[in-house]
Amino acid sequence: IIIEGNLSIGNSFSSPYGQYYVGNDALTNLTGLDNLISIGGDLSITGNDSLTSLIGLDNLTTIGGIFFIGNNLTLTSLTGPYNITSIGGDLSITGNDSLTSLIGLDNLTTIGGSLSIGGNNSLK
Repeated sequence: IIIEGNLSIGNSFSSPYGQYYVGNDALTNLTGLDNLISIGGDLSITGNDSLTSLIGLDNLTTIGGIFFIGNNLTLTSLTGPYNITSIGGDLSITGNDSLTSLIGLDNLTTIGGSLSIGGNNSLK
């Protein structure tokens, strides 16, 4: 599967009072995306309170835009997207309180934009 545009798993929106995240609290994994190999635009995974890993993104090799992983409270691991080699835009990993390692992005060789990692309270 190739997605030429954006893929958003969960959602965020801005208001005058700040950024809000509305996710899928029942989502525990991404196994239905096993055949996904490329995203031409952005990939955003936000506000999915029961998501514990990124297993299901195993065959994903490129993201043309931004890759944002944020505010997934029980995400402990980035295990899954082992085959990602290139992100065309920014990579941002923020506010994932249970995240303990960055293992899973081992084959990433190119980030076309900025790298931002912060607010992941369990990441040492």
